[in-house]
Amino acid sequence: MSTCKKISLCSGFEFAFTAENTCDVRTKDDLPGLRFYKATVPGNIELDLFDNGLLADPYFGMNAAEVNAFCEKLNIFYTKEFTYSPDDNHCFLVLEGIDCYASVCINGRLVKETDNMLIPYEIPVDRYLKPGNNELFIHIRPSVSEAKKYEYNQLLYGMGGFMDSLHLRKAPHSFGWDIMPRLISAGIYRDIYLETRPKERLLEANLKTKALAGDYSDATQTVFYHLEAEVDSRCIIRVSGQCGEHSFCYERPAVTFAGTFDFKIENPLLWWPRGKGSPNLYKVKIELIKNGLCLDTKAFDYGIRLVRLERTSLNKADNQGKFLFYINYKRIFAKGTNWVPLDAFHSKDAQRLDAAFALLLECNCNIVRCWGGNVYESDRFYSLCDQNGIMVWQDFAMACAFYPDTEDFRTRLREEVACVVKRLRLHPSIVLWSGDNECDIFIRQQLGINPNLYNPLTREDIPKTLIRHDNTRPYIASSPFIDETATNENSDTYFTENHLWGPRDYYKSPFYKNSPCNFVSEIGYHGCPAKSSIERFISPEKLWPILDNNDEWIFHSISPLPGIDLYDYRVKLMFDQIGQIFKETPEDLESFYKMSQVVQAEAKKFFVELFRTQKWNKTGVIWWNLLDGWPQMSDAVVDYYFKPKLAFEYIKKSQQDVIVAIREVENWDLPIVVCNDSDKALNLTVTITEVESGQVVFEKNVNANADEVTHIGSIRYARSAHTFYLLEWSGDLSGANHYFAGEPGFHFAHYTKLLRKSGIYNDALKRCWS
Repeated sequence: MSTCKKISLCSGFEFAFTAENTCDVRTKDDLPGLRFYKATVPGNIELDLFDNGLLADPYFGMNAAEVNAFCEKLNIFYTKEFTYSPDDNHCFLVLEGIDCYASVCINGRLVKETDNMLIPYEIPVDRYLKPGNNELFIHIRPSVSEAKKYEYNQLLYGMGGFMDSLHLRKAPHSFGWDIMPRLISAGIYRDIYLETRPKERLLEANLKTKALAGDYSDATQTVFYHLEAEVDSRCIIRVSGQCGEHSFCYERPAVTFAGTFDFKIENPLLWWPRGKGSPNLYKVKIELIKNGLCLDTKAFDYGIRLVRLERTSLNKADNQGKFLFYINYKRIFAKGTNWVPLDAFHSKDAQRLDAAFALLLECNCNIVRCWGGNVYESDRFYSLCDQNGIMVWQDFAMACAFYPDTEDFRTRLREEVACVVKRLRLHPSIVLWSGDNECDIFIRQQLGINPNLYNPLTREDIPKTLIRHDNTRPYIASSPFIDETATNENSDTYFTENHLWGPRDYYKSPFYKNSPCNFVSEIGYHGCPAKSSIERFISPEKLWPILDNNDEWIFHSISPLPGIDLYDYRVKLMFDQIGQIFKETPEDLESFYKMSQVVQAEAKKFFVELFRTQKWNKTGVIWWNLLDGWPQMSDAVVDYYFKPKLAFEYIKKSQQDVIVAIREVENWDLPIVVCNDSDKALNLTVTITEVESGQVVFEKNVNANADEVTHIGSIRYARSAHTFYLLEWSGDLSGANHYFAGEPGFHFAHYTKLLRKSGIYNDALKRCWS
């Protein structure tokens, strides 16, 4: 078997820092005048400075602005000693995440210069190591100083005007966003270790599903291998897999040091998205065998599945559009959320992942969109998606900008894409690659140019790299994607896949209700966190009132730099959104956050059910967003401290595989439908109660068609009435939902009285409003 082993280097680090320009520093002894402090690895410089009592809590009040102003200018030095015992294997230093421009030295010798936060580095270090004690020394230079070395021109564009982000391969949100403060940061933010590998080994080994029989009776698989080995007739590549009682095994002589071959798996167990079947995973091994001995093994979980995206550019009355995923030839209605940074400091991502993923499952998602302003997530994240049947839409890490097309940048991007794709391509959960987030929109709106002509990054570099390393998934150049057909359409209104932000006015306004898009991949509405959460990051004297230039509320709402009006409107926006629905004006923090949460909850529920009740004309809704990565007031439905807002509980019911829902009033009636995302026809008894009077206004035994929306009746209704309906169903499946009918001008006390009387959210209210 393989003799690969890992030796963690995370413990025992020290760090020092200086704002002075420092060059050619390769060992701790080169810095006699600096004091070294205990460092946490994985970690970030801001957190280390806070832990050592040198800076204030970066999450509280206005502190992040001062913290960043200090930290983004620093040269940072990490050092540790470790012991090493050489053997017959090759040794690599692996940095899974280092941020960003760093000189990595061992025993005073430079082994690597890094320039990309978003990819791991695997550095051969045999010739730098010595038996016994060794010194690892890492100098991280300030990213903003590195950014100044590049050329800029008037055509480049960065989110919020942050041009210093454009040439650097760092998480875009780090420079300041409407969901994140400006925290440039630096550090060794993921694991660092030594890994020994056999001298004769598998450099690459990949497995993909090439074809699947229409009746699922067999699946053709393709193996690709690349060896570091002396190849002769004694070399064999063996691939084997086990899933429950089902197994396969196939072997082939390795004719040369690289090659491909096909084989068939009879009666395979397939990977299915959540709600469509089991997400079957095979425990697969690809082995390099020589003279009957296994020299190296690549082991991984593997799902057999095919994915296809049926897509057209526009959806218009004379040209019906499509944006629809098929998995194993079955069409899939997508219900999910955007996955944004788990934390402003990515060293904390790992400790937040399990709780975040549990929320993803709890609210009944079957898809998650990994947004392009983020880092690429950990292997564990994608494995959790594989295991739970969660489809992944993966943006490459570019967002809301026009990036440079210099050969240097294009080369670094191609290397990044190749690295990311080779790391992630074995995950069946990934169903789409997207070149970026909203760059097409920004290029056209801000600069007035055609992205198909002037953006070679997503039109040439990424797709050409993808075809070399993964041709098993669809690709779109941007989200939303302005292809050649869409370029000729002056309005963004008719895109088949769109981001619906618009005026952020009444959530049932024509902008939302009448949008022709088939698939919405961003849509949101603000909701205030609970008072108990706000008290953890806002100073007591700033808790209320929140208008009239309350700097801490503006900063956490979020305007990423104080004193610069980028997104300062959002506190007032939350007040205005409350005013769209309720007659009362909140007079204290308690009433404000509860009213805001109700408005957000009804809005998010409306968005999800607007799309679900029009299945298959509408084919997916990915709302913004699940969880805050920073203490703030936002569109997220769970705050930074993992306390759900009421919207989380409403979405949880709206995204059940089967729901009874009420559509918007038509003439004098409220249409009633069953949205059945399961593959089984269901017999249900549906009862609808008008909560205030307790009167049953609809009761019927119905048959709900498989994987369809079935109209089952209607309720006579006048628009002036403010009516809270409780929708319940039993039979083959049981559940509950609600619908609040009427034109705006509601009384908050009346709404909450009916909400509590309905009984279906009582536990949720304790969870959200305590």
